[in-house]
Amino acid sequence: MNVFWTTLVISTLGIIGGVISSFLTTYFTTKAQYTAMSEEIGKITDIVEGVKKTFQDDTERLKSQLNVLTNKHNILFAEEKEALLAYLSAWNIWNSHLEKMVSSFLSIEEEEESDWFALLDKIDKENDKANDRIQICVSKLELFMTDGLIIKTIYDLNYETQQFQFLNENYIDARIDSNIYLGQYVEEHNFAEKENNKKEQAECLDLISEETDKKTKAYQEYNISLIELEEKIDKLKAEFIMLSKEYIRKGIL
Repeated sequence: MNVFWTTLVISTLGIIGGVISSFLTTYFTTKAQYTAMSEEIGKITDIVEGVKKTFQDDTERLKSQLNVLTNKHNILFAEEKEALLAYLSAWNIWNSHLEKMVSSFLSIEEEEESDWFALLDKIDKENDKANDRIQICVSKLELFMTDGLIIKTIYDLNYETQQFQFLNENYIDARIDSNIYLGQYVEEHNFAEKENNKKEQAECLDLISEETDKKTKAYQEYNISLIELEEKIDKLKAEFIMLSKEYIRKGIL
């Protein structure tokens, strides 16, 4: 009987010991796994935080660079806009001056020759000033402007306006020469009339008539060329203004 109970107790203790041993083994194994997992999670967390910080640093750096680029763009755009407006203003002054050239001359061409040449000298000086202003504005546009079509349009507009200036200058020069010749012929005619030289009077009258016809024809040809140039200039000016508005609008947007 005692043997039975002894055996039973021993068996029971063995079973209990086995259960406890198995439990402890599982417990420590699981604990080790959780510990390893926690360490891995810690490492992963550190990596994630490191990546996040790197991303934030890179984002701030890119924002800073973007701000610098934006500021550069805004400064450049402001310079381009100012240059466009300055050119248009200078061109309007130049064109207005050219339009007044011939009318100013015609208004005094019946005066003394000294008045003609004084006006011609004044016109030349005004043209030089206008051309200097235009060249400064064009140089600034060439420095800042990136739109090739606008630059080309400016070159074309300047060229046609220059032709307009040359046309007026050449016409005024020719008109002055014609007036001088007419004045000489009239003086010769008056002298011949005093001398009662009919032949020389007739020759002078023919010369006066011929020079007057040449003067009239030159004025007609001048007007035809003037109208053609004005049409070209008006078209180029409208194109320049349209391109400038589009460029400025894009820059603002």
